Amino acid sequence: MLDVAKLQPIAKRVIDQAFSSGLASLAEHDQVFFLLWSYPGMVDNGGFPAFFYNSPADYHQETVGALRQLGLADHAELLEQAAAILFASDVPATIEARNAAMGDVLDDAAFDELYLAFVDRGGSDRVLGVLQDWYFSRVE
Repeated sequence: MLDVAKLQPIAKRVIDQAFSSGLASLAEHDQVFFLLWSYPGMVDNGGFPAFFYNSPADYHQETVGALRQLGLADHAELLEQAAAILFASDVPATIEARNAAMGDVLDDAAFDELYLAFVDRGGSDRVLGVLQDWYFSRVE
């Protein structure tokens, strides 16, 4: 069962370190934690465009890989679909370049459908539940 209170101290530590020293400074299990904690938070906060408007998308490919690694390929596909709608080619590596390429994203039916698919696939609770089980199987 998902216990967000158990995850929050880890999130604080991992996010603080990722932003101060970079994702590469984290152990592999903490990198996955950072990526999969950030993904559903951004999507729940403003749909898939919110993920790409913010710094977690600096690690878009890593997030897709982490989702697949933890058996969440359906969520990886949603993130890839959102990227394909927003960008003509590869996802720009920096927040400034992404925001310039995206401009103002209008409310688009495709993003509404992607968000509904996110919810139908268990949304944040599923992603965080899988992350919790995976993470604690490695550190406890």
